[in-house]
Amino acid sequence: MSENLESTKPEDLTQFVGKHFIYTYDNGWQYELYLTSSPP
Repeated sequence: MSENLESTKPEDLTQFVGKHFIYTYDNGWQYELYLTSSPP
């Protein structure tokens, strides 16, 4: 399964690059997301 998921508006995402998000579910599980820039 190989899909091209390239953003159609990458400039909209620049404010999130370099950020780390942690979401904690009600059952205590945590989901962590690290956003890094992609090569040009």
